[in-house]
Amino acid sequence: MKMIQIPIIFEESTTGLQSFNCFVTENDGQLVLIDGGIPHAHFYRFAEEALQKHGYDFTDLAAIYLTHHHEDHVGLVPHILAKKNMPVYVHAESIPRLLFDTDFLTMRIAFYEALYARMDCLDDARPRLEKQRATLANVKERRIEADYQVIGAGDTLGRFEIIDLLGHSTDSIGYYDAATRELFAGDTILKHTSTNAIIDPLVTGEYMQANLLQRQSLEKIKIQIIISPLSATKSSYRN
Repeated sequence: MKMIQIPIIFEESTTGLQSFNCFVTENDGQLVLIDGGIPHAHFYRFAEEALQKHGYDFTDLAAIYLTHHHEDHVGLVPHILAKKNMPVYVHAESIPRLLFDTDFLTMRIAFYEALYARMDCLDDARPRLEKQRATLANVKERRIEADYQVIGAGDTLGRFEIIDLLGHSTDSIGYYDAATRELFAGDTILKHTSTNAIIDPLVTGEYMQANLLQRQSLEKIKIQIIISPLSATKSSYRN
């Protein structure tokens, strides 16, 4: 019996990304969504129609798997959870970010302010800091409440092995199926542009060496997975 695979590829031409993607697949006989795309009504309708073409609805999903917390990967999550409660699997670092925890956000602002001052670019960075303060003032509108299930490197989730792919974010993980040689890698690998390593503090406030970790993640994919066919959830492709 063929495994259910439903790519949801929302094409756009305003950025170098060229698409915002997520993927419905089968795991242990259940349908799961890997990543959630952008928070936009057009994307919601597009994703619903993609499922309906295969005879499914969001309520047929059993779980959501996130590769990381960035806004363009979680857009469908509140929309789906409003229809049906289900577990959302994430890296531990994702949770305070998805919940817009005020203590975490306050610490994060102080981290960046100190970093920009140390780099002698505080004046240039003030608009970014003001944007972060505005987010802190509106956390109730941004918070995503869910039944979060923490997963990390070395865990298994049905047919998937979880691997750390840190660098682009502090919480980037990949879902790797050794049998099919598929890797759902979030933004660690992009089809149309290079991935950017993003400086962000850990939940503890520690500095994460993003560039180094990003290179290590790429080496991990190259050496351990031996350049197998990939499905990256930002720019999905299969060789």
